[in-house]
Amino acid sequence: LYMAEDLYICGQYGTGDNYESKDYKKHFRIIQQALRYSCYLEIRYRSANNEVFEEEVLPIQLQYSVKENIFRLFAIANDKQMVYNLSRIEDCHIGEEYKKTSGIITFDEMHADVDLSNERGTLERLLLYFSNYKRETSKLEEGNFLIRIFFPKADMNEVLVNILSFIPMVKIIGPALMKDAFLKKINQQKQIFRSKLHEKNDNT
Repeated sequence: LYMAEDLYICGQYGTGDNYESKDYKKHFRIIQQALRYSCYLEIRYRSANNEVFEEEVLPIQLQYSVKENIFRLFAIANDKQMVYNLSRIEDCHIGEEYKKTSGIITFDEMHADVDLSNERGTLERLLLYFSNYKRETSKLEEGNFLIRIFFPKADMNEVLVNILSFIPMVKIIGPALMKDAFLKKINQQKQIFRSKLHEKNDNT
């Protein structure tokens, strides 16, 4: 019904993955196939440091970042949890089928407890914004809502920044790690605001 140029998404970086690239589309389909049939992937990857390496990985899930407008592959490589930007995958091939064990492989997961005041439709907007994550919602006695957002540990900073974009209608109240990171970000923003205010006063 709509072309990409007909849509404007607030809070999203101007650049993103090249979805029109033939290689990108091919790699995306291969990764989907590997996920569907529980197969390993042989990938050639160019890191942010411009280093190229090849390795066998076990794909766990594909995830889309709304803010960055990119897809990322979560995978296991050499017994380590890794995250690969799809745009940096230069080549990939289906490997052997993975022999499943009784356990389910998952990424280290965290959660954030958010106290939300539903002004200006904040509840609906936040749930839509974090629709790619598992969420639990409950109504508090004072009329606010408690939203628990579950996410891979690797996404902590991105989730934190995205929650901050809903201030002043939201506040992170737990766990301690997320609450401390939230307060640290708020204080950093306050310091930046004060320094700019002092600069403005000095100039006048």
